[in-house]
Amino acid sequence: MQSVLAGQTPVFHNALPRPLTVAASKRTPYFPDVPTIAEAGYPGHEVGFWMGVFVPAGTPKDLVDILNKQVARIMALPDVKERMATIGFDPTVSTSEGLTDHMKAETDKWLKVVRQANIRID
Repeated sequence: MQSVLAGQTPVFHNALPRPLTVAASKRTPYFPDVPTIAEAGYPGHEVGFWMGVFVPAGTPKDLVDILNKQVARIMALPDVKERMATIGFDPTVSTSEGLTDHMKAETDKWLKVVRQANIRID
């Protein structure tokens, strides 16, 4: 926050009680009147929060499918959905292939940012 206030960091993503925009690619049902960052004139700056469940490489596909079904079942429980909503999450469940595709897209997106900003690890 200090870096943002000092003008050193141009963008800050945080949960706010009255947001000006949402950084997601679509409007959130929790703030339906708040535009996306793209609708506000800044396309290409979408940032999402995601989590995945990972297992060791080589785990049999049938076990991965069982785990995926159980995660989907749990995420669909009314009390879980309600709790997730209270903290601002609108979770979706994908497949292992969907997660792989999403991770690749995120890696490509952020690698482009790193390269354009010439970010280096010393």
